[in-house]
Amino acid sequence: MVAAASLLFLFVLIAAVAVEVGLWLHAKRDAQNDVDAMVLAGAQDVEPCGGSEAEALAVARQWAGRNNVDGGEIESLYTDSVLSPGDAVYAKLSRDVDTMFGQLIGLDQVTVSAEAEALCSFARMAQGLKPWAVQEQPEEPQTDDPCFGPGDGSHWDGTFHQEPYWGDSCVLTFGGGQSGKGNFGPVRIEVAREPPACTDPCGHSGAIGYRHGIVCGSLTTYCVYEENPLCENYYIPSEPGDMGQSTRDGISTLLHSEGGACDLDGDGRDEFHEVFDTTVSPPEAVCVSPRVAPIFVVRDFQDADIPPKTYYIHHFAALYIEGCLLSDGSLDPFCDDTSNFKVPGQTQVRVRFGLLMDSSLFVGGSATGYINVVNLIK
Repeated sequence: MVAAASLLFLFVLIAAVAVEVGLWLHAKRDAQNDVDAMVLAGAQDVEPCGGSEAEALAVARQWAGRNNVDGGEIESLYTDSVLSPGDAVYAKLSRDVDTMFGQLIGLDQVTVSAEAEALCSFARMAQGLKPWAVQEQPEEPQTDDPCFGPGDGSHWDGTFHQEPYWGDSCVLTFGGGQSGKGNFGPVRIEVAREPPACTDPCGHSGAIGYRHGIVCGSLTTYCVYEENPLCENYYIPSEPGDMGQSTRDGISTLLHSEGGACDLDGDGRDEFHEVFDTTVSPPEAVCVSPRVAPIFVVRDFQDADIPPKTYYIHHFAALYIEGCLLSDGSLDPFCDDTSNFKVPGQTQVRVRFGLLMDSSLFVGGSATGYINVVNLIK
């Protein structure tokens, strides 16, 4: 009888310990989920990705407050430097959890803790890019609604850094080939061939392949110019020929493929404020739209290590296509009127630059671009 009672007590004790440990693990998992979400929210606003240290920490605390995280549970919260100064947010939570059976031995509470760190960086690798190379520093000054202006600091090669006028309408002027006039031109990519809209079993090249690339984007993964063992495609060849008509046709096809997911007012077009969150600066994409085009930003280095008529990939950018300018200065939102452009023989496209946060397509890396990625690193 004594042995049976002792055995029963042992079983009850083991069950109680199992239940208690399960409750602790559940509480720790909840704390981990909370701290993960805090740093992911805050990291989107660190300084290298368009915000500031104060904004990043404020957003992390706001998220915590809105989701019932007690401010007293936040043991640590600060910005950290991983790949560039102030590019990450670190947080640690400590939470007291009431025990169920521990009170029998005088243990009323246990403390569980969880920590996390999220990094916001610029993409160094990208796929699905449109076949356009935009010059950050065009050969000729762009006085008519320029897209880039002076930024902070200098590039690694000593030239002055420029960055987009975030969210403001600006004009990109098409130039055919690397020698064409303007600040964006065609480049040659391997086109994505995925159904249903982007099936291209023939692998067309030239004008047909280029126009198809505007709609479907690149199949190949490209890298910014840096030492990257994962990718050798750090330069992109220019597309020979004018490609002006193909550019207009491709843009028109792209803009007519809008599915309406972002069209809140029902006017048949995804407006900038419907696709991007304009309450933050820089604006951040919040809806998937064909009007948002991930493109190459290039700088024309002279280097014997790359083939002629190619560009170094300096970084990637996300631009929203408003439409094409006509000769009277009006905007053709679907680029349908191919005979009445503002500048004869040139395609001028009105765009806005914004941030594109999409870790399913872009892999985070060093701070060298405008497409941003937020990832948990701890």
